[in-house]
Amino acid sequence: MNDFMKAMKMYIRAAFKPITLFIGLAIPIAFLTGLIVDPSKHGEKDYGDMIGCMGMIHPMLLIIFFVGNTTISQAKFFGSLPQAKKILTDVPIVAMGIVCLVFDISAFMVGFFICGSGTAADLLIIDSVNTIIACFINATMCKCKSKLYTVLSSLLIIIFMNQVVLLSRFSLIRNGFGVKIHFAALIALTVYIIGFSAVHLFMQWWWSNSGRNYRNSTNVIAQNMVSRD
Repeated sequence: MNDFMKAMKMYIRAAFKPITLFIGLAIPIAFLTGLIVDPSKHGEKDYGDMIGCMGMIHPMLLIIFFVGNTTISQAKFFGSLPQAKKILTDVPIVAMGIVCLVFDISAFMVGFFICGSGTAADLLIIDSVNTIIACFINATMCKCKSKLYTVLSSLLIIIFMNQVVLLSRFSLIRNGFGVKIHFAALIALTVYIIGFSAVHLFMQWWWSNSGRNYRNSTNVIAQNMVSRD
């Protein structure tokens, strides 16, 4: 746990930049404000746009960590640290997950008290999926270089960034998913558990096959030998 907290502190110091932090938070806050001031109801033409805008919070939140992820992935310093595995695998998932969950809970509370349980249920489902996608993109950013991954990731990002247009085209979204809030909470919880686990396992697989594992182990052994001397 101590190593993980050290890794988290290093990641935050590298990731949080004033400009990207401002942009990454300003737009999501504006979307939440719009949900409070001018919400749409089930069946209205703009309801799908509203749900899509709430989902667009997550791509905007990725901006917060963009510079940090690029720096960490390219700098050899971070890869040589004893906490390298945590910095490059689990910490980006946890950091992005915490930020997304804060906004997921905020959107749910606003949706429930302003728009009703139906909208809150829809937001639970949409936001849970978006959170997992955001965590996957944040964790893998600037790391996986295979052509297959690049193609699949690019398609995922395009869909992710254009969900307002896509969701507004589905008549189903205009009337919501039609599920009770308790069932929506169960779906969201399932998505969170399975999604976070899948992203974690993918990053562990990446670590084992990226060659960084061997280099980091070598560095740790060298450091231990020096400390003994």
